Amino acid sequence: MCVKKTLRFSGQSFSLSVLDFSLNSADGIVGDIEKLPELKNLKTLVLKKCRITPESVVGLSKLITLTTLDFWRISSVTLDGIKLSGTDALKGMLGLSDMFIPTNPCNLELLSLIGCGLNDRDVKPLMNGIGNGLVINELRLSANRLTDTAVNYLVDSSGTLLPLQVLDLSINKVGISK
Repeated sequence: MCVKKTLRFSGQSFSLSVLDFSLNSADGIVGDIEKLPELKNLKTLVLKKCRITPESVVGLSKLITLTTLDFWRISSVTLDGIKLSGTDALKGMLGLSDMFIPTNPCNLELLSLIGCGLNDRDVKPLMNGIGNGLVINELRLSANRLTDTAVNYLVDSSGTLLPLQVLDLSINKVGISK
């Protein structure tokens, strides 16, 4: 309900396309966004360093998957600094099956997971999902604990055409010889 109170600061009518809710408690944000008409045109959701459970991250799937024919809700999601290591939150949020095949249509312009403590095992569903048709145009994975193995997941699972246009793997352990 904090989002609702924030949006009610003026009696004027408006429709937000970007919501930056960084450094707040975001466990109830999905319900708030679904209920508020002021957020019906929301395209960008920024949740940097929010207090949010893995279950609530999975709940974001309601906001990023196809809601009606040819209508995508949120197309840019930033979860920077949220510790997601050791959870299935990414797999659930992106609607991936146990074989990492997208089960719900999802089309993201941007998914930012900078500094989320992710390791190779954590991003395997994401990388394989992209190879299996998950559409993400820009993926930011800098400042995690990724190695060449994470890149190999993407390369090994992909066909000849990937929707991925930008991949940020800076400040990781990719390409470092032992």
